[in-house]
Amino acid sequence: VSAGCGLLGKAQQPRHYYVLAVDPLDKRESANLRGLVRIANMDTASAYDKFQIVIRESPYQLQYSDLNVWAVKPGRMVSDVIGEALRDASTFDAITRELGEKRPDYTMSGNLEALEIYQSGDQWFVHLSMSLSFRSFTDGELLWAFDFDQRKAVPTGNFATSVRGLSELMSVAIQQSVDSLGQALRTGDRSSIGHATMRRERRDVDIAEDVNRPPEPPPSAPVILPEKKPLRPQ
Repeated sequence: VSAGCGLLGKAQQPRHYYVLAVDPLDKRESANLRGLVRIANMDTASAYDKFQIVIRESPYQLQYSDLNVWAVKPGRMVSDVIGEALRDASTFDAITRELGEKRPDYTMSGNLEALEIYQSGDQWFVHLSMSLSFRSFTDGELLWAFDFDQRKAVPTGNFATSVRGLSELMSVAIQQSVDSLGQALRTGDRSSIGHATMRRERRDVDIAEDVNRPPEPPPSAPVILPEKKPLRPQ
């Protein structure tokens, strides 16, 4: 190894592995649903279904970091995090991740649409976009749906704090989804399916709206950006 390093002129850089970690849920809004709920693996957009962390530079250009990677593929990692959070909060009677001999009463599934660092000039933001659905296992009837799409400023060039920022967004998403699901199940109001979304419809090409945004707060005081005024990439 030392000879190889000498020939190359420098030592090989170490690879860093990351996982998401979320805050405990507030149990006040626990859904308290009876029955067995299976948390299925998230369907993941192809661009994010990789171990490498995604750094997006524009709606049309992204990079993959070979030195900063997820320890688990994003779709499974996010599903594991959601399942563990719901289990720890006793949101349901029972949680399972796999199909076993006992069939579940309900299935929670979803789509992971973005899990990335967004780079604009010398500023970094983390971006999480996902949707969840809750269905009866026997007939597939949709009982509840939820969408989340938010960004947050993070210190530039620091992957560890970027993953922490993504974890904070994931904590917000899970808490909001549990609050929404709990309300829908308590009231039995199916109209909440259409109103449980926390995401505004947008296209990546619409990111170009915000030319004259005032300077962002320093990294010590990150904020969640308003969805209707997304950042213009450079």
